[in-house]
Amino acid sequence: MKRLILALAFAFAATTAVLSGPAAAETVRFKDHRTFPIHAGAKVTVDVGFYDVFVDVGPGDAVEVTVTLEARSSNRKRATEYLEDRKPTVETRGGDLVIRARTKTTWHLGFLSRGKVKAKGRIALTVPKGVHLNLDTASGDCNISGALGEADVNCDTASGDVTIRGTMRDLLVDTASGDLKASLGRPLRALKVDTASGDVSFRGGAEVVSIDTASGDVDVSGLTGSARFDTASGDVTASWSRVDENTEIRVDTASGGVELTLPEGAAVSGEVDTASGDIRSDFAGKPSDRGRHFTFAATRGDLALHIDTASGDVVLRRR
Repeated sequence: MKRLILALAFAFAATTAVLSGPAAAETVRFKDHRTFPIHAGAKVTVDVGFYDVFVDVGPGDAVEVTVTLEARSSNRKRATEYLEDRKPTVETRGGDLVIRARTKTTWHLGFLSRGKVKAKGRIALTVPKGVHLNLDTASGDCNISGALGEADVNCDTASGDVTIRGTMRDLLVDTASGDLKASLGRPLRALKVDTASGDVSFRGGAEVVSIDTASGDVDVSGLTGSARFDTASGDVTASWSRVDENTEIRVDTASGGVELTLPEGAAVSGEVDTASGDIRSDFAGKPSDRGRHFTFAATRGDLALHIDTASGDVVLRRR
């Protein structure tokens, strides 16, 4: 009898849920705009979770910060609490600016919980020329545009993409699965990229380059100096507009192909090794080991080149 009563109760509850249907979703919004004084050479740190970050360069000696946040749920109270929990804080520290928006509460939204929250956020900054940037997001994208001058930029994301157009001094990007797309108006002093599966597309050149990726493809151009590429299965495509004396290029890849374009008059020394890939070179050298090893003719040149790949083809072109 008790089992029958319980069964009827569950059936009634399920029928009621079906008849009533889901509650209409409500949206709670937050927007804030503030201005903070800052000077060239100072640093702006943005440490946020799912927020997308947009940075533009403007005149003056202040940082403009605009925050927009939206939370949507069938439970308005839950949406409001969720939004309040993720509002960023902004503070100045010794002339620098720090913006943080990390959740203060652990949320458990299982499939039986009511009022699941969907949220999106955006932080837009306008900074003066010469201000260093340190951007850290989880799933949010980073977008930078403008002439930052002699400023350094550091972007760290989990799955967010990084898009850059403008100028700066040094660029450091660390991402798990996000892509890097950069088009610069002048060469960087240094470029360093570390990514697991994200692709790297870079235009504008750099004096020194270090790129480490697991399965992402690499395509860079306008390089002017030493470079190191380390990838598991991604392809590497790179070109140099010029090389200085004592330039060194190293490429290590497991199954990815390698295509390098070097200046016409470069004197190239070094060697290429591949387990099963083919080697094609516009630069003089001597093949051996049934074409799996290639030694360049120059014993000492402007450029020392070392390439090691397991199954990828290697193509070396003159500009």
